[in-house]
Amino acid sequence: MHKVITSEVPNTVRIESLLNQSLFAELTFLLQPIVIPTSGEVVAFEALSKVISQSGDQLNNEDFFEQAGTELLKSLVIAQINALKQTVYTKRRVLISYNLPLSCMEDDCFVEKLLSTCTQKIALEFTDLNVNLKSKKIIDNLAKMQTKGHQLWLDDYLHHSKVANLTLGYIGWDIIKLDKSYLYFNTQEESLLNSLTSVLLSYVKKGVIFEGVETELQRRLICREKTFAQGYYFSYPRCINEVIQKMKITPWKALHNERSQQTEHTGEASLPV
Repeated sequence: MHKVITSEVPNTVRIESLLNQSLFAELTFLLQPIVIPTSGEVVAFEALSKVISQSGDQLNNEDFFEQAGTELLKSLVIAQINALKQTVYTKRRVLISYNLPLSCMEDDCFVEKLLSTCTQKIALEFTDLNVNLKSKKIIDNLAKMQTKGHQLWLDDYLHHSKVANLTLGYIGWDIIKLDKSYLYFNTQEESLLNSLTSVLLSYVKKGVIFEGVETELQRRLICREKTFAQGYYFSYPRCINEVIQKMKITPWKALHNERSQQTEHTGEASLPV
């Protein structure tokens, strides 16, 4: 069991073990932009975290969050939203996505707390689908989120995932995010990527996002209507203060590996919210 403690350092929380307070980790909240691949214009951000252990070592995020319990993940999302309410959300209207297991939607109290905490429309990214998909409580709470104007995203989609495919047409996804492995392994298979995108677009309201865009070739492969991109080619996850500074000016610098010779893209595209 763990508890989340607000830190004196802005945009940071401390995770302490309830059994041993000397065991802890500090999480610094980050944001990574999601863009239109043809222009690099930012349409949304994903809320991420950098995890530092009590020894000062940076931990592997996937390992840390796989071991974190559902209650801890709920608390972290609330902490992320509260932190961004004090910073990013005070500057402008912007769509930010937060990661949760789908099982969190079984908790009516959490859903109500989530709704009462949000001052702007958000997106929820669901990766862990290890639940009863026919649960009326889950479906009702998902519908409640969308009724209030929030978005539902299916994260890390893989076409061979039976449970992910069972949600298509059953849950009204706004966005499907394709796992980064598609671009990593299929850069020579443009027709495969186009076919997969076409199929998935029939199951979403707003579009698909390709994760793991790291090269110019990968960017070119996914340039089509209702397709968005996320990855190091456009931007690494950035600390919130840096994001705020860049949001104050136009354009957002969509830099490939932070190289200054990359083109700057003007304007701010709009992912419907």
